[in-house]
Amino acid sequence: MQLKIGAETSKRKWIEYEIDESLKKGNGLLGIYIHKCALFNGSTDRKWENPFGRLYFDRSGRKEYLSEIYKTYDCIDDNGRGNLGDWIESTAKQAGR
Repeated sequence: MQLKIGAETSKRKWIEYEIDESLKKGNGLLGIYIHKCALFNGSTDRKWENPFGRLYFDRSGRKEYLSEIYKTYDCIDDNGRGNLGDWIESTAKQAGR
């Protein structure tokens, strides 16, 4: 699952459900900040909370946050246009696909 992280992503009603269902299917997760990407009117969004930072697995009484397991990139600073394919491939391998 490729999660585009904008200012409203963490507030979306179904975001935790979507992430949970993706994990149940054995999908890898990949977060991409899109706050510097130009919108249709030329403006940009604000950087906001990464949903992976508040969701976790309980591993024998220790919280292992998704942000510790799954990578998050910045679309502009990390050259998403040139690297997206590699990010997806790496995430797929991490998920055993």
